[in-house]
Amino acid sequence: ELGGTWGPRDPRHGGEDEWTQQVAAQHLADHGYMLFLIGKSYWFPVTPEFFAPGPHSHSEGSGPFIQGNLLCVHHKYSRPALREVVVANGNALLLTEPEKQ
Repeated sequence: ELGGTWGPRDPRHGGEDEWTQQVAAQHLADHGYMLFLIGKSYWFPVTPEFFAPGPHSHSEGSGPFIQGNLLCVHHKYSRPALREVVVANGNALLLTEPEKQ
């Protein structure tokens, strides 16, 4: 789950600022995970750079974060049929015209 506790200065995790969403996402990607932001009817493929602070970030005073849920699928430890469905869903979203999403 993504949310405010991932803000770099959030006191709920000690106030340390080294374990951000981007750092965690990079760690997962480095270990073979594909990352997908979960939407209403799709899984949007993202990279660790997606979690860098920007206009798409939220903030509640503890620093920028992405709100939502993330699906992490490992290329080696997930079932091939599951990977195929998730990747196909994400690819279909990328190929769909914006007004149809």
